[in-house]
Amino acid sequence: MVIRKFGSVGAAMLLTALTTLVIATPAQAVTTTTYSVSYAHAQGALAVSVTGEIRWLNRSVTLSAPVTLVVNQFETGDAVIDAWSGENWRGTWYSGARTAGSSDTTFQLTGATFDGSNDYGGINKIVVTVCDLTHSACTGRLYNRP
Repeated sequence: MVIRKFGSVGAAMLLTALTTLVIATPAQAVTTTTYSVSYAHAQGALAVSVTGEIRWLNRSVTLSAPVTLVVNQFETGDAVIDAWSGENWRGTWYSGARTAGSSDTTFQLTGATFDGSNDYGGINKIVVTVCDLTHSACTGRLYNRP
């Protein structure tokens, strides 16, 4: 009888511990998408590019660090990454305007997380845009949830 009582109490404690662990654990990544968006001059020379990884969580999205922005020499460029849930905008990551000196410059930037936990289906689209601010030209690409 004592063993049975201890077994039931032990099982209850184990169930409570596991439930707490599941609740406290962040959502696991469903999949990872690599993104790369570049803008080049008409002659083909790279002006600005941004690369990184999108981690698609259950409903949220993480831009894994580093977000890499490369700006051509003597150019100014930036990157903007927008998160969408259907037609609802859920947030923007902005690199800030970055200027390169006498050589191409690589900027390693921190990532971000977009919370889609309150949206049906969560964050389902990421739009990555890069701009050559020196020549007022931009290009972008849409990434859909796999």
